[in-house]
Parts: sequence; structure tokens; C-alpha cells
Amino acid sequence: MINSVRTTQFQLAAVVASVVSTVPAAQAWASDGNLANLTGRISCGDAHSCAVKSDGAIKCWGANNYGQAPPVAPEGTFKQVSSGRRHTCALKTDGKIICSGSNDNITHWQPTGQAKPPDGTFLQVSAGGYHTCGLRSDSVVLCWGNNRFGQAEPPQGRFVQVSAGARHTCGILDDARVICWGDNKGDQAPPQASVGKFKEVSAGFSHTCAIDLNGQVHCWGNNRDHQAPESVEGLFAHVSAGVVHTCGVKTDGSVACWGSNKVFDNLAGFEVPPEGKFNEVSAGLAHTCGFRTNGEVACWGANKASDGTEYGQATPPVDLAPNQPFLPGLDQISKARPSPEPVSAQTPQTARTEPTEASLRQDSQSRLGYWLLAGIAVIVVVVLSWFVSKQRQARPNGTSKV
Repeated sequence: MINSVRTTQFQLAAVVASVVSTVPAAQAWASDGNLANLTGRISCGDAHSCAVKSDGAIKCWGANNYGQAPPVAPEGTFKQVSSGRRHTCALKTDGKIICSGSNDNITHWQPTGQAKPPDGTFLQVSAGGYHTCGLRSDSVVLCWGNNRFGQAEPPQGRFVQVSAGARHTCGILDDARVICWGDNKGDQAPPQASVGKFKEVSAGFSHTCAIDLNGQVHCWGNNRDHQAPESVEGLFAHVSAGVVHTCGVKTDGSVACWGSNKVFDNLAGFEVPPEGKFNEVSAGLAHTCGFRTNGEVACWGANKASDGTEYGQATPPVDLAPNQPFLPGLDQISKARPSPEPVSAQTPQTARTEPTEASLRQDSQSRLGYWLLAGIAVIVVVVLSWFVSKQRQARPNGTSKV
């Protein structure tokens, strides 16, 4: 999951919040052992956004001053995209990762290589501030780029998801525990694995949020702007931690955001989500985007950078208009991810459908067959009872042989 890094005070703060998670889940959680097709189709960076279209093509918009949002889509078909601060990485359907954008730490003008992915096949990719991490097909996390705070040095273990933040990274182990590494000055990356069990984690600028197996959101780290409360009301299917705000998709499809609604005087409005039903959402620096359940992209917040430059990162291009919904509905997400026990009243109910003529005919035939079998059974019982009674009357004293 993606996020950005702050530069100096009163300058372009930071980093991208990550799009959230592509969540390859453990095989115990999903029949195919991978939830990467549920999230990670849209991602917000500092001042650019990217999405995977219904035909598998990548589309980016917004700032492209470092090549992070190229207007010409890369060749191939993709299943996930992740926007970092000044770079973007995407996962192809064959498991290969490609990246574009800056390979330097712009704060210190040092080469870091966050846009130079290694060879191999992956299940997920997550672009952070100046580093990137990927979940390999063997469930091992591999990171590349800036490692000044240890954010690109993952611990050993088998993982089901990874999320790269600004200067820290978090992942979910195959036993559903969360573990983080990198900068921990704000307690956003405690080195010890969590006691609880989680199904999704999102590393932001200096805070982290995760969803437990019951659908409840828990956050830790910098909470100065109320972006990291210990718990959030409601049940959630998806969460994305940004810079000073966090957004999530509830199990009823509505989007909820919390934290600050303002980074600078000219960057505001990114925490107030529109109405409607969503499959996923991505919190960036000062804007947020999400996929509606009908496949439509909606963005809100700042359309420019902190220096006033207009980039349009919160204005999706017209060719992203959906021709068909390509993301699974919330009912499929709830089936793929662990359900809370007991099931909460907030869990969406399956819509009732009107019976068709064929279904009524089939139901009538089924009931007729049932009554015919029941009638035959009654006749058989009556005949057997009559026969046994006659046999007893034919024996002396009405006794029967054993």
C-alpha cells in the first residue's frame, strides 16, 4: 500500500498514502488463496492517480513531472497498480512487476532504485515513499529502494499481504498476525508481531491501520490529526491509510474517512467522501479515489500540489467511464474474507429476488413428487400393519414365533 514522504515544512508534504492494499489472502481465507483481484485496482500518490481498467490496461492521471503517470499506457494486461510518492509500480497478469517514475530520493537527491523491480513472479506490489515491496509467488516479501530506516529489509516468514508506507512497511504473516519494520518514531511500526489476527493492513505516512478478522478497524502510530484512532465504529471490508487521513469501505459499501481534512491552506476536502457504494478506496496525500460497485471511478479532494500547480489528480479521465463493472461486489468480498462471529447486524443481507415462472413450475413439481412419495409410504405402512395383524390371528393364543 502506498504512501508518501514529507519533505521539509511548508513544502510538499508527503507522501502518498497508499492505495490500498492488494490483498493476497491466505488459502484458509479464500478458495484461490489470493485476494489480489479484490483490491489494488486504484491507487493515489502525492499528486497522481492510477487505475486498472476493465480490459486490464493501466491508466494514470495527474502529475507526471517524474514519469510517475505516463500518458501512454504500458504494454500488457495488469491486475494491480500501486502509486508511490514519485513513482508507480504495476503487477502484470503473468506476475511480473513494471515500474515508472523517479528512482531517486528527491529530499536528499540520492539514487535509491525504488522504480527498478527485481525479476521473478509476484502476487502483489506496494509502492511507498522511496521504496517498494512485493509479495513473491512463494509468499516471501522482497523490497527494493531506500532502506535508510530499514523499511526495505523485511523479516523472514511467509506473508499473505504487504503494504509500503513512507518510511515503514507492514505485512500480514500467514498466521494472520501483523508485523512491521522501518521507522518507528511515532509507534507506527512496532517490531513485534501483533497478538490479534488481521485480514488487511495499510501503512500510511506515520500511522498504520488494519482490519481484524471480525471486520473492525484498528490503527496505531501518529494520531495528531485523528487519522489513527485505536478503533473505528462499524465493520469494514477494506482500509487505506494516507498522510493525515484514512478511508475505508464498510461492509455495506459506504465509504468512511477520518483524520484531518486539510494538509495546507490550499489542499483540503479529501476526507469528505461522496455517497454511494464502493468496492475499494485509496487515500493519497490530499486527494482520495475509489471504485464504485458499478466500476465507476470517483475522486475527491485537491487537484493541485502544495505549490499551487494544477495537476488534476482528483479528476478521473473520461475514458475511465465504465462499460461494465469489473470488480467483484461486496458479497464476494465477504465470502472471500473471514466473516465475524457472530455475524453482525451490519453485515449486508442478500437481496431477495422475485420467483420466475420456471422456478414456480419446478417448485410445484417438487412438492407434487414429495406428496406422492408420502402417500405411497402411508399405503405401504397400512398394508404391512394389516398383514401382521392377520398373521397373529392365525396363531394359537395370538403368540408369535421369535
